[in-house]
Amino acid sequence: MTEQLELWTLRPRPYAGEVLSSWLSRIANSTDLSLWRFLEQRLPRPSGNRFDIDQTTKDSFFGALASAAGVSIEAARGTGFASDFGRVFTRRAFNNFEWIVPYSASDFLGRHHVVPFCSACLATDDEPFYRKAWRYAFSPTCPRHGLLSTRCSRCSAPFGYVINGRTPGGLAHTHMGLCRECGATHRTSVESLLRGPSDAFLHDVADMQKSLLIALDEGWHTRESGGAIAIAIYLRGLHDLAIHALNPRYGSLALTWVLSESGVDAGLSPLEGEGVNLEQRSPSDRASLLFFASWLARDWPVRFIEMVRELRRRGYRPALPNAESPFWMLARGLEALKTMRRENNLAERAAASEVLKGRRGWPSTPTDLVRFVSTGQTPPIRGKKRPASRQVKQFFEATDRRVEAMQSRRYALMRAARMAVEGLYLPIPFDTAPPSTEDEFRESPEHRAIIQELRFTFRAETQADDADG
Repeated sequence: MTEQLELWTLRPRPYAGEVLSSWLSRIANSTDLSLWRFLEQRLPRPSGNRFDIDQTTKDSFFGALASAAGVSIEAARGTGFASDFGRVFTRRAFNNFEWIVPYSASDFLGRHHVVPFCSACLATDDEPFYRKAWRYAFSPTCPRHGLLSTRCSRCSAPFGYVINGRTPGGLAHTHMGLCRECGATHRTSVESLLRGPSDAFLHDVADMQKSLLIALDEGWHTRESGGAIAIAIYLRGLHDLAIHALNPRYGSLALTWVLSESGVDAGLSPLEGEGVNLEQRSPSDRASLLFFASWLARDWPVRFIEMVRELRRRGYRPALPNAESPFWMLARGLEALKTMRRENNLAERAAASEVLKGRRGWPSTPTDLVRFVSTGQTPPIRGKKRPASRQVKQFFEATDRRVEAMQSRRYALMRAARMAVEGLYLPIPFDTAPPSTEDEFRESPEHRAIIQELRFTFRAETQADDADG
């Protein structure tokens, strides 16, 4: 049941496109309370991560907020990302909504939380507020000022208005238009100065982003070949395509090929780091990933097929759309990719293995052999140790079987002991006729043998544990 609160005396209304935490921060500032103190005293506890209230989905929270702020519950819910389910995303990724940039800690204590922003927008706002679109991972640029930033242009301190603590000025909250470390006004993006992409590339990315935001308002993405796709389903496909550029084995090669085929001089640095998911990457990286995915999807599946063929010629096998992919990605032309590659027979593989071994003086792994047969290139030796011989492998396999047999016997004995303690009948072979009663079973030599073996096993294991300790 939704809790009804009395109207707050100071209750600024949300700006168009403002995100929930920004709106609540402005309300808290009017009461001279920090955001966290304001939430504890004035509103029900939101669901999910307390540092990312924008992703809360609790109906009672939005109901109480709407009644206290004097707005409709639809307007209150629209400031959070819960209203974007089925419109922007349909699933979670790494405990975060897909396509939603999470708050990321700037130090190991998690005292500051970094989000992208447009410094020029905040500097020109009459009252600075944070735009909801800045946290869309497919929106890495500002339509008016270019690539988004994450740090102060003066001291390079990470930007984050949702903080827990006091600012250098002594206030319990911070002015969103000022750096919380040095107090400078946000004006110029430091990323654009240090490693920004070319203007032509940013123009293309901005056009792709603009078409997605228009489709987001309309609910449908119109394809150049005709027809329309629900925007959430289209965005899900773009997310799957962008993952190819993040693959640690062939991702950089795929991104380079797309940029080369598109004819755009991006002027980009390589993607930063490995193992970082799309939503947690810098605005510059997300601009590259958006261009990569949108360019492949524009003439689907022709460009994707060409990319897969190029990667296969270099010895890689990128994943193809499957039954879990969005329906618009399951085009008929993809069937050719499943049969385009001729499988080598055993004689060819054996001959290639001998040739590769002669070139490197080192036995080949299955991955090295596939690359050598596909491209003719001799792959470098990656392992520091020579592969184990067949006799060594057989020894370890036999050891594993013995260990498994010992564990199975131990489990059987422990089960027998538990059944004996509970007074249950044990289905074991008897030298004579099986006992007819529980007392007769406890007096049988088979029962005494089991108990003796269990005691011996327990004593041996206890001594082994003591020795290890």
